[in-house]
Amino acid sequence: MRKEDFIAFLEHLLTVYPTQTIIVMVDNYSSHTAHAVRAWLSEQPRIKLHFLPKYGSHLNPVESIWLQMKGQIAANRLYGSIKLILEAVDTFFERMTPAQALTWAGAKKG
Repeated sequence: MRKEDFIAFLEHLLTVYPTQTIIVMVDNYSSHTAHAVRAWLSEQPRIKLHFLPKYGSHLNPVESIWLQMKGQIAANRLYGSIKLILEAVDTFFERMTPAQALTWAGAKKG
């Protein structure tokens, strides 16, 4: 995701939640910390970013999904092209059920 994409996402949040304070938990990915994002946020007092600690992947539930994908797609496998890798990734996400995503991310079923 580029910084422009992240700003567009934040702008969308402002339209979906027109009056509330919006708290977004983010990692330290460069698009979240870019100067353009910080400048944009300085003019948007309703949006607050809270950063996960660096090297705190255990706090980011999506990391467990990436680990599952690595095990099923990348570990000990050789693909003949980037296209084949991308097709395998697409298939992984097409087959992943919402229940699997919640389980892998460590969410409790309610």
